Amino acid sequence: MTGRADAPPPSPSAPPAPERREDYPVLECLVPLALLFLRAASSMRRPAMGGPPLGMDWVQVQALASMTGFPITAWDVDTLDDMAAAACTILHEQAARLSD
Repeated sequence: MTGRADAPPPSPSAPPAPERREDYPVLECLVPLALLFLRAASSMRRPAMGGPPLGMDWVQVQALASMTGFPITAWDVDTLDDMAAAACTILHEQAARLSD
């Protein structure tokens, strides 16, 4: 069931299509860290000749954190680094597909 009147009925042999989500839940305790990552994502280190980012620019991350009053712990640094590594992996894969 898609909820649209003009949608064709689903075939009995096909699995139902997953609903498109507009929200992605984040644990409440991680919301400040997720917001800090979103703010800092625009200040990732990039190669001198352009290309996908290499990782977080920690000087700017610390400046953003201090401006927002978010104290950074070692766990936060590790978590932000993991988030940045995942984002960089995705961006490098997309860049490789576009260059082929």
